[in-house]
Order: sequence, then structure tokens, then C-alpha cells
Amino acid sequence: MSASDPLDPSAVLQLTSQIITRLELPYDALAAAMHAIMLSVGFRFAGLGDDARQEGDGTQRNLPAEWNQHGPHYYHFRYSHPQSSLTFVIKVVRMGDKCVILGIGIGDNKTVVLDIATDDYTSASFFPNDLSNDPL
Repeated sequence: MSASDPLDPSAVLQLTSQIITRLELPYDALAAAMHAIMLSVGFRFAGLGDDARQEGDGTQRNLPAEWNQHGPHYYHFRYSHPQSSLTFVIKVVRMGDKCVILGIGIGDNKTVVLDIATDDYTSASFFPNDLSNDPL
């Protein structure tokens, strides 16, 4: 992959380090990386939760302090996109040792599901980690 590819792993890790300062758990890391991926492909952060509300003007990139209050069980984020009138919801859910990422466009009713083995993408010895002192 080229360095200009927004989905290049190094680009995703760099953006993740810019939008969050501390990762407590492997599931926090996967949820934060999912948020970074959404931003890198042009989505705008609209808030937490799974309704269609837009919080703010869409320029906020950093996650609010309460973003992982339900972690590691689940995380939920809302996004808008300049090329769509839909609000998009992403949920990251812990299911045993797996991380299930669910997506839907509110009003569209088409869902997308990604199921990954958490240990394939994270190392328990890394957590907790303060990214302000030791970026990814």
C-alpha cells in the first residue's frame, strides 16, 4: 500500500494516536482504530450513540472523554458524510474473544458486519497505554 492510502496500517495508527491519548483495553484500541478509519475515508464524527442526531458541526475528530464508558462491552459512534444525507452508526461489540463491528446507514436499513479475532490485531501486554507519551 502507498503512504497516501488512508487505509494503510501506518496511516490508521498515526491518526489513532492523534485522536485519542489513552487506550485502556484491546477493545478500546480496535474501536479507536475504527473511528480513525471512518475519519480517514471522509466521514465526519457526529457523536456517540445510535440515533440520527448530529452533535456539533462535524469538525470534531477527537473522541469525547466518555467515548469508552461502556467498554469493553460495546462502543457506538455516529457519522455523517458529505456525499450522503444519511447518518451512519458504527458499533464495536465484544463477543467472547472476538470483536464484532456493525455498521448501518439510518434510514437505509442495510447492515455490514465485520467479525475479527481480537488477539490477531492486539497484544494484551501493550495495555493500558498512554499515547501522549508513547505514540503508536
